[in-house]
Amino acid sequence: MIGQRVGITGAAGFVGRALVARFRSDGWEIVGLDRVGGDGLHTADLRAPGAWQRRLAGCAVVVHTAALVSQTGSWDDAWHANVVATRLVVDAVDPDARLVHCSSAAVYSAHKPTDVDETWPVRPTGRTYGDTKIASEQVVLAALAAGEADAVVVRPGDVYGPGSRPWTDMPVAMLRAGRLVLPARGEGTVDPIFIDDLVTGVVAAALADAPPSRVYNLSGGGPLPAVDFFAGYSRRLGLPPPRRVPTGIALAAAEVIGRAHRWCGRPSELGAGTVAMLAKTGSISPARAGRELGWTPRVSLDDGMDRTVAILTARATSDGRG
Repeated sequence: MIGQRVGITGAAGFVGRALVARFRSDGWEIVGLDRVGGDGLHTADLRAPGAWQRRLAGCAVVVHTAALVSQTGSWDDAWHANVVATRLVVDAVDPDARLVHCSSAAVYSAHKPTDVDETWPVRPTGRTYGDTKIASEQVVLAALAAGEADAVVVRPGDVYGPGSRPWTDMPVAMLRAGRLVLPARGEGTVDPIFIDDLVTGVVAAALADAPPSRVYNLSGGGPLPAVDFFAGYSRRLGLPPPRRVPTGIALAAAEVIGRAHRWCGRPSELGAGTVAMLAKTGSISPARAGRELGWTPRVSLDDGMDRTVAILTARATSDGRG
């Protein structure tokens, strides 16, 4: 399939950019769609039918990464960005093309056992992001069952690396400002996977010949206390570690501060959803992807953290902040 055409939605986003770079280096023709556009990408609002759908015709692979990744977005915005858009992507994909839908381990809810596999039931929680990811998966798997698409769903763990808003950029900015506070006294779990490993897993799902399963967890292979994960940044940056408080205190503070920011017109992810994300427990098992796709994570946490901080430091220096 090398040299054929690949469509990537959300191509200007964190995961999308990494996928564009990987497929381009492998010799693929890129059809990149994003609301931002520019830099060789096509401007597209996936929430409504449009000319963008015709651009996906003839693509041998389509990777759908576009989504509203927010813990504080409205239900209506999340529904259209994460569910309706997925249906419209399915409508646009050629029936014999491989559609890889990027979902999330959030479909299992914030509290799950350790090393759950893909047979573990998904669980709605009333939070917009996880629940609309469940609904978007249903769209894709229903299309697979109906023969509308050759689809695979991937469920990443906590994807970190330069450009990851929830797991790198925002917490590092808060560490630098002395404002990162962890609920559950820092004992919530992070299930980290470095961006390069995620890209390799998505490519494996895209190129596999008739994969025996259609849903795959992708993670770095084990949970880590949140305080240890974020302290990995603070140690490398020479900053104090994050503060740790009981969940109730974190929740009250996040709700008040987040609402105040949004009332003043300042975007903020502070709120109950973010507290739940940082207080979550359990992890996902990537064993099925190893058995069936031949994929295993290769970037250790230390290596991933070293590479991430080196890039962040270089960027801060070039911006005059280093």
